[in-house]
Amino acid sequence: MSVKADIKLYVGGRPNLVTKIGDRFYPVTLPQEPTLPAVTYLIVSGDRAFAHSGDLGFVTFRVQFDSYALTPGEAEEVVDLVVTALTDWSNPNYAAFPFSPQDFPEPELSRFRMTVDAMISHKE
Repeated sequence: MSVKADIKLYVGGRPNLVTKIGDRFYPVTLPQEPTLPAVTYLIVSGDRAFAHSGDLGFVTFRVQFDSYALTPGEAEEVVDLVVTALTDWSNPNYAAFPFSPQDFPEPELSRFRMTVDAMISHKE
């Protein structure tokens, strides 16, 4: 599987998150006129680990997760579920390390957004 597919499966498929947002876990952007709450994810960058002997078979990605909701409290609740999904990610080929969430209100769109970045290391 690809890293994007694994993020959708392991993070977007967490039962507590699914209970809250259903299948509204989107790559990159929200659809037009989305139902909220929802989450988007974007792979911002990736670094491959090398040594003098060559490729070590590890890649670390910086992934941005955005929680969208109609209220600040709901946006925070959803981003907390994403953080929990990341910290509980149990897979021998992955390790996820989320940072602290940040607020990004979007009053012109009558919604609230919280963003959390995570470093996700993957053993190929």
